[in-house]
Amino acid sequence: MRDVTLPARGIPPMLPEAIDIVRALETDRMKQPQVTIEIDQYVHAGIYYRTMFVPHIGRGTLITGVEVKLATGLIISGDVTVFVGPPVGEIRVTGTNRLVQAGAGRKQAFATHADTYVTMTFPTRATTTEQAEREFTDEVDLLTTRRENRGLKCLA
Repeated sequence: MRDVTLPARGIPPMLPEAIDIVRALETDRMKQPQVTIEIDQYVHAGIYYRTMFVPHIGRGTLITGVEVKLATGLIISGDVTVFVGPPVGEIRVTGTNRLVQAGAGRKQAFATHADTYVTMTFPTRATTTEQAEREFTDEVDLLTTRRENRGLKCLA
């Protein structure tokens, strides 16, 4: 892993091959013990907000997210490495309230180095969180808020 400065555009869209890498990681990690990820979400003033708390357990927590089909803003507080695939590879984001522009067409893996909060935002006409979830991903059945056990794909 290498620490790199965020590209000027933030997190770019991912190549299909990079998304396939995250899908393979996700399949493998779903066989491992899971950690509950806290999610807080709401729609206010035409903006959808989704905050997840990823605890840093043991050597770190590894999570994979759903494929996000919209450009969003991310506010990251903590210390986390984000896999974005070639040509960038991995980006380490540290600090409090780091605003990151994130492109459409991405499915990331996150590895914590400390407890981390990640808030995703985007403008929407949705009036419910369920509508907003359908707007940003076609993988709603994989979302923590939709899963019965409320755990996210992660490994402590």
